Order: sequence, then structure tokens, then C-alpha cells
Amino acid sequence: MTIEQLKLKKRLLGLTAAELADGAGVPLPTLQKILSGKTTRPRAATMERLEAYLKKAMELASFGPGSGESSPASESQTMYDTNARPGASSIIRENAVPYHAAPKYPNQGQYTVEDLYEIPELADEDVRIELIDGVIYDMSTPTVPHEIIASELSFLLKECINRQNQNCLVLNNAALCPLPGENTYLVPDVMAICRKDQLTKRWAAGGPEFVAEVLSPSTRVHDMVRKRRKYHAAGVSCLWLIDPEYQMVYADYLRNHGAEKDAADGTFSYETEMYTFDDIIPVRAGTPSCEIDLTRIRDRISYFFP
Repeated sequence: MTIEQLKLKKRLLGLTAAELADGAGVPLPTLQKILSGKTTRPRAATMERLEAYLKKAMELASFGPGSGESSPASESQTMYDTNARPGASSIIRENAVPYHAAPKYPNQGQYTVEDLYEIPELADEDVRIELIDGVIYDMSTPTVPHEIIASELSFLLKECINRQNQNCLVLNNAALCPLPGENTYLVPDVMAICRKDQLTKRWAAGGPEFVAEVLSPSTRVHDMVRKRRKYHAAGVSCLWLIDPEYQMVYADYLRNHGAEKDAADGTFSYETEMYTFDDIIPVRAGTPSCEIDLTRIRDRISYFFP
């Protein structure tokens, strides 16, 4: 981790220097010298402590303590609480419209995937919705930067797959039913499927090799909590959560090809890495195994984030 990455992660989590120093077990004057630029070559042990604490803070920020699902209201309150900190499941300070279940659908919690194709008001091609545990969520129309990131990432991923002669498909905004038998229907921004038996005409099934979601203020909770849990439960090999505003990527990698599971709840075990748009990031899925140069995406959206 570089000093610039340290500053960016501190800002992203909304931490003060005192809170970061206390959490990492680093003397506050030492940290202040690093942040101010007085110390340009900090000790490796100091940076390792800071990096370890920030990594744990991000895990708490994304999931909160424990693995139980919380209500949309409680998620919104936690994720956007201006007084919250990593130990209290915070993520960043930001004012946004929470992404809640759509109230116009009367049978929330009871809808099935088949309903999305059979009920006329749901089957309309112009209706953008997702279904999680029988609850329907309206999807907002993507912004221009969102679409640039998704399309450029798809292009770079296809380039890598073609170079390796891999028989995989890269899909944008295609439907995914990650868990057979569950009433969950997701629409990832980008996914890579390498097993053709996972594909039907209507949707892909199971855990893809790669999934990417581009975050926005209105969908951050939905993508980082609800959908992330479903992707993990399905055993997605590599999951990227891309934050355009802070130009960060949270990359979740499936441990040991799915052989390792969490002792607490039996779900697949993941390790999370954080990157910036200045990095070359490994996909690290079973197939394909690629590296994506995000500086190309950074340059494409620089007009919107000067």
C-alpha cells in the first residue's frame, strides 16, 4: 500500500487521523507525519499495521458485524450515518437516496422469478427491476459514467479472453439467477460465463466466473450488501465493486476455488483487496485469469470526475 492509497482509503472510510492511528495501533504523531508528507519512507511495519486495519475496516463497512440480513431501513441508516465509524459498520459519508424495495408492488416477499415474465406490469421490457428473496427492487437508469465503465470493462475483459482463446462469454446487463430454487433475479453490470450449461435464453444460473457492479449513491447499499451476499452465496469466483466517485475497486476473490467455507454460516469464503483506478487489477477467476489496466477506464471518465 502506498501513502496515496492510504490517504484515499482513510478518506473513503471517513476516518480521522486519530481514529486511524488508534485502530491500527500506530502513534498519532507518526501517522500525521506520513499523511502530511514529512515522512516519505515510513517503516514497513507501520504501513503493514495501517493496511491490516483498513482492510478489516472495509470488511466491517461492507457487511457489518455478523452475517445476518438487515432491513433496508437499518442498512440505509448504517451506511449513510455521518457519525458512524468502521467499528459500527460505516462505509462512507455521503448523502444519497437509499435503494429500497419498490412499494408499488403489493406482494413483496412473495414474488417468484416466473412472475417477472408472467405478470404484465413486470414483464414489460421497459421495466428495470431485480428480485431478492421475493422482494422487487426498482433499478435506476444508469448514468453516462456508469455505462462507460461497464462497456469499457467488458471490452478489456473480452480482449483478455480472446488472447487466451478461452471459450467464455462476457455479458452486460444480462439476468442472473445465482441460487437455484431461490426467488432471486439479479442484473449484474458485467459478468463472464465460461460454462455454457449455466445459460438459458432468459438468464444465467449459478455463480459466474466474474461479476462487476458499478456503484452509485442510490445503489451503493443494494450492491455492496444485498447483492454482494447473494454473489458470495452462489460462489462467484471474482466479484468487483467499482466506485467511480472515489475511483476505487473492492475485489472479492473466492478462496481455494470454493473449497474453503466460512465456519460461522457455511457460505463460501472470500478475501477482499482494494485497488485504485491507477492499478492493474487481477481478475483471478478460475477461467479466464486476466489483468485489467484500469487507467484506461480512469482516462475515459476523467471528464466527469476532474
